[in-house]
Amino acid sequence: MVARGRQWFGWGRALVVTQVAISLVLVIGSSLLVRTLRNLQLQDVGFDRQNLLLVWAAPVRTGRTVAGLAELAERVQRRLLTLPGVKGASVSSGGLLDGSVNGGQSEALHFPGQPPKPGLATQTLAISSGFFSTVGTPLLQGREFVERDTATSPQVAVVNETMARFFFGVENPVGKRFRSGGEEGFPIEIVGVVKDAKLGTVRDQRGAWYFPYRQNARLLRLNWCIAVRTSGPPAMAVAAVQRALREVEPNLPILRVNTVEGQLEHTLTQERLIAVLSGLFGVLALLLSCLGLYGLISYRVARRTSEIGIRLALGASPAGVLRLVLQESLLLVLAGIAVGLPAAVAVTRAFSSRLFGVGPTDPLTLAAGPCLMLAVAALAAFCPARRARSVDPMAALRCE
Repeated sequence: MVARGRQWFGWGRALVVTQVAISLVLVIGSSLLVRTLRNLQLQDVGFDRQNLLLVWAAPVRTGRTVAGLAELAERVQRRLLTLPGVKGASVSSGGLLDGSVNGGQSEALHFPGQPPKPGLATQTLAISSGFFSTVGTPLLQGREFVERDTATSPQVAVVNETMARFFFGVENPVGKRFRSGGEEGFPIEIVGVVKDAKLGTVRDQRGAWYFPYRQNARLLRLNWCIAVRTSGPPAMAVAAVQRALREVEPNLPILRVNTVEGQLEHTLTQERLIAVLSGLFGVLALLLSCLGLYGLISYRVARRTSEIGIRLALGASPAGVLRLVLQESLLLVLAGIAVGLPAAVAVTRAFSSRLFGVGPTDPLTLAAGPCLMLAVAALAAFCPARRARSVDPMAALRCE
């Protein structure tokens, strides 16, 4: 058996154990953050990503009144629908992954016979007719807005699944009425339910209710998100769309033009930066642990060359020497894992709010991290162990 040396937990071993523990924390944390980024990128955003062009504009800078903004929105929609290759166009008061949706709380919405019900963040979006068919959000119940939903017709709204479930459970909300804020009576009728869609944020799903901007155009003072459904690649329609907008209103500032995928990537800039940095730190920590373990085992093998030669001369097999050297390195790594795994769980719980689609104690990640550390340890210790196996007993005895 390879001698244990004077102190099992000497400074060298303590340093390697510490490196392994810190590396494990970084590896597990970075893995969770990378998986979070992947989950955010691949999640169902609630609308069809393909062939959808998003144009943000600032209509309030044109100096128009609220009524003038409604008239401008109608002209923009009509003009875009005449473009070749455009299958649908709609105007909304912000939204679609950019964080500019008008927000509120569920207690501000009042339903007959129900007390105010807190606990749900809500979003409000003023949209044009054809919005849901343009962006590809499925209609689940009722109808979407049509041309007859004007300022002189009864007020109507479409709610998403989350809001319908929060207020009505399994009951059909179509036909129910509610009011918003301090308005008198219950003038707004729910005429449809649509699938949940990511509007202002990609992380949490909020309750949302939509209303036709013709009935209340005040939200059109916000930045618009003009959605254009094309028959081909959206990039091919950018120039034509911008030209059409300038024809309708030369003074309409266009803030940016993007696809859904591009907007999602823009929204996830911070998450991507965090994932990349944590991944780099994790790789660096793995490299340092590998070098530390390699250096320690190489040093110990060099110090015990004579001892190993004597044991080989007395009948120890090279395979046995290889196994015992590897065993020592793996024991160091197991000690580091024993320290690092609880620390990793504590650290990931601390930033669990940054995770999406994966928990801080995800079994797959907690199992993969130690396995990776063991593989790195075996790789780092193999070369010193192979040198120990190849020691010439006679040369070692002569040196002694």
